[in-house]
Amino acid sequence: MPMHPPKEPRKKKKKYDLQLKVKRLTKTAKLPTKAHDTDACFDVYSDKDCWISTRGSFSISTGISVQTPPGYHLEIRPRSSISKTCLAITNSPGTVDAGYTGEVKILIRNYNSWGGGDILINKGDRIAQIRLERDWDTEIVEVDELEEMDRGDNGFGSTGK
Repeated sequence: MPMHPPKEPRKKKKKYDLQLKVKRLTKTAKLPTKAHDTDACFDVYSDKDCWISTRGSFSISTGISVQTPPGYHLEIRPRSSISKTCLAITNSPGTVDAGYTGEVKILIRNYNSWGGGDILINKGDRIAQIRLERDWDTEIVEVDELEEMDRGDNGFGSTGK
């Protein structure tokens, strides 16, 4: 009687709550990824090399477009490591509404003010992160008065810090 090797246990396919449809617009575009399963956001990547001049801004191509599920939108946020640089995402958080299916671009500004600080973003660099967020069906209700709150109309700096 021939012996067959033992069957390897089947890996269970992870069940996801939602799908974000992503289309590559170029052959070299990288799909969004998570470094860890527990990460809240997906990293997105530059699809081209680009220089951001000192005090300049640049719209960086990701080479992808997305289609969100009904009732959701995509938020574009800075990666935490951007705080170690003089770069900032200028429209943070950015919003990609469900009706937009064009290329996702990341608007970055170089705040280096001491000159000679042009920064190269390489093709394939992680440049931002994205997160799928739920749209809330919200009604605007005009009222004559708002409820009294502890803080009231005390604005910036009113907590003493």
